[in-house]
Amino acid sequence: MKQGLQNQPDADIKEVSASGIELIEEITGYDTAIIVDAIATKSQVGVIHKLRPEQLNETVHPTTTPHALNFASAYELGKRLASRDMPTEITIYAIEIEPRTDFSEKLSPNVERAAHQVATEILKTLSRKKA
Repeated sequence: MKQGLQNQPDADIKEVSASGIELIEEITGYDTAIIVDAIATKSQVGVIHKLRPEQLNETVHPTTTPHALNFASAYELGKRLASRDMPTEITIYAIEIEPRTDFSEKLSPNVERAAHQVATEILKTLSRKKA
């Protein structure tokens, strides 16, 4: 995907390992944000969920520490504190993984196929916006 974005001067690609408030800091100041992440629900491994932040409203929860904020909670906080700096368009691609307790950078074949699909869709979206 990074190679495809080299021809997209209006796009920044960031590979970050962040959640909640750190992720909000990464997208602040952009007009549009596209987030690709893993998700573990009861769907089949490799299923792609295309979401908007509003679809995550049920997961917003108060907390006393910013380190415990999930994306939806941090996004709501960001809208309240820095609404002019938050992206007006956010798309989240959540790729279904098998629930795990250990972490790895190696993708299963189904997840790898889904990641390529998502990358292709993102590049098409960026091309359409550019035109």
